[in-house]
Amino acid sequence: MVMNAKAKDLGGLLRTPLNEDDCVIPKRLAEYIVQVQTPLKQFHVRSDSDGSSEPFDSGTDGPVYIQLHGYDKHYDYHTCSGWYLLKQHLKAGRHYAVSVLGPDVGPVKQIDLHNPTDDDWFAGTVLVKRFTPEGSDGKDPMHSDAWVEFKVNKWLVSPDHPEESVVRTATPHFVASDGREIAPSHKALLKAL
Repeated sequence: MVMNAKAKDLGGLLRTPLNEDDCVIPKRLAEYIVQVQTPLKQFHVRSDSDGSSEPFDSGTDGPVYIQLHGYDKHYDYHTCSGWYLLKQHLKAGRHYAVSVLGPDVGPVKQIDLHNPTDDDWFAGTVLVKRFTPEGSDGKDPMHSDAWVEFKVNKWLVSPDHPEESVVRTATPHFVASDGREIAPSHKALLKAL
C-alpha cells in the first residue's frame, strides 16, 4: 500500500511523494525491461475447509504487479517506482518480457511482486534491465545497466501471501555455444512483447 506524504525538497526530486517506507519516487524517467519466468512443473495443493484439496499449476489468470527499488547516491535516498502491472494471465512454463516506463530508481536493488487475487501464482525468476538517457536533455543514446536477477521461487496468493520482496541475487550471464558470455538483447526482448 502506498500513501502520499509531505514532499521533501530534494532538488531535482521536488514534490516527490514518499510511501510508508520513506521511499522517494523520482521524477526522472527510465525504461525497464522485465522478464518473468513461471516454472512449468510447480504444483500447489490448497486444502478447503471441508478437508478436500485441489491442485494448482504455477500460472495465474489474475494480474501481477511489480515495484522496483533502488538507491540514489546523489540524494542519499532509497528510491522506488510505484506499482506497475506486469502481466495478466501468466501461464505455467512461459517466459514473458514486459517494457515498463517509470521513475528512474537508479540501479535496481530489490523488487516487490504483488498478486491481488486468490488465483495462486508461483513466481520463478525475474530479470530486470534499466535503460536511461545518457544526457540530461534526454536526446542522447540510451545507456543500459547489466541484467539484474531476482530468484523469487515462491507462491503468491491473496489473502495469505499476496506480496514478496526479493533482494538482488546476482548479475546473470548467458553463455553462447562458442563459450562467449552474452546477455539477452534489448531489441529481441521488445520483439517478444
